[in-house]
Amino acid sequence: MMFLEISLGIILVVLALIVVLQNKPLKAIILSGAFSASAAITYFFIGAPDVAMAEASIGAVFTTFVYIVALKHSGKLRVGYIDQAGLIKRGAHGYEGVEYELLKLFSEDRAMSLEMKKIDSFDSIEKLENFDIICGGMVESTFSGKLRDFMLIPYLETNIFKTKKGEKLDLVRIKNLVLSGQISPQDIDQNTKEFTKYVFLISKESEDVGKALTDFLQNLDKKIFNDIVRRNLG
Repeated sequence: MMFLEISLGIILVVLALIVVLQNKPLKAIILSGAFSASAAITYFFIGAPDVAMAEASIGAVFTTFVYIVALKHSGKLRVGYIDQAGLIKRGAHGYEGVEYELLKLFSEDRAMSLEMKKIDSFDSIEKLENFDIICGGMVESTFSGKLRDFMLIPYLETNIFKTKKGEKLDLVRIKNLVLSGQISPQDIDQNTKEFTKYVFLISKESEDVGKALTDFLQNLDKKIFNDIVRRNLG
């Protein structure tokens, strides 16, 4: 019996450490429930069945349920986006694009929901600060060092080309403009190619979101990432 009690005590300590160190809210809640269940078993074996019942019903069941409900209603990622086909756009069947799929996977990983709002431009920094994440084909070379109140999270390399009018456009924008007939391939100067990256803009007030998104993108399976890019950009 002594061995069992010691083993349960060790399990409780290990679970407590895992819960404290866990950075994913939903997993932390589930592990907290497992901790309460283990505590209830421990109380039962040391001769305190009443305490065990209370711990099981309140700690393992009721409290876990309340935490999950609270997380479901409070865990929202506010996303401001500019329509950019292939990257993020609301189509006939819902949102689609590389950036949307990445954010969807990220939100699911963090047990959060996406609150999407279309924006027209970046004219008002104050309006942008209302969002956790801003996206829509933002390129690193355009924003690097210019937005003090935002952090840039690069996720995909791209090329920048010059048009005959002197405009600098990324590959996705050129593709969309050509497909829509607004420019022709002959309008693109193939000899002025530069390299940059598409980025997510993160409000400094949402720095924790930025760190979590950076970690998520760095650890995302390469095959999953490449499939998302291939499916949306070809």
